[in-house]
Amino acid sequence: MYLKILVFFHHKEPPITGISILTVGAIVQTKYHHYANFVGSNIWTFPVIFIIVGSVVTLIGILGCCGICKESSCLILTFALFVIIIFLVEFALGVIFVNHGNFEKMLQEQFNSTMNQYNDRPEYQDAWRLIQSEMDCCGIDKPDDWYTRINSQNLPSSCCKVINLQEASDCTAKHAHPVGCITRLKKVIDDNSMMLGIVVLVIFSIQIFFNYY
Repeated sequence: MYLKILVFFHHKEPPITGISILTVGAIVQTKYHHYANFVGSNIWTFPVIFIIVGSVVTLIGILGCCGICKESSCLILTFALFVIIIFLVEFALGVIFVNHGNFEKMLQEQFNSTMNQYNDRPEYQDAWRLIQSEMDCCGIDKPDDWYTRINSQNLPSSCCKVINLQEASDCTAKHAHPVGCITRLKKVIDDNSMMLGIVVLVIFSIQIFFNYY
């Protein structure tokens, strides 16, 4: 009886939190997935984890609703077990968020790797063209980074705001975006990591509230 009352107060909350987690993960994954070449897989799996956890939490909420409607003790017990697992997973996500101290080092290594292989990997050429065009940046830390990697007096055209082909062929450090792309991308990732962390904190707080009130 006590278990059914507990589930009654909780069965509406998991689907809402699940959809919230799923939505945030999907937004980050969809909007920034094309920058994955510059981010190590350990960092980029974070929004994927949110999508998976959000989907599971939503299904668990539906399971709890079905358990109450059918008065199935098996479904109710399963739901209660999964609620405990959800708490543990969200706590783990919070720990991961706080302890990603090696993030900047991994990002620097990834940027260096893609630039060093720029001439040999078409996908890296496309990735650099995209990030420099969309974020108005050039090189890793500064435009001059390119001169040590490519055999040309000119920079990639995506480093400059170009209007015609002549301007594209004359892109130099003097006319290039002055800010390095690692600075731009770090800000994007930090902003989104903060958003994900806040979502986890808010959802965890809501669940604590439902548990004790």
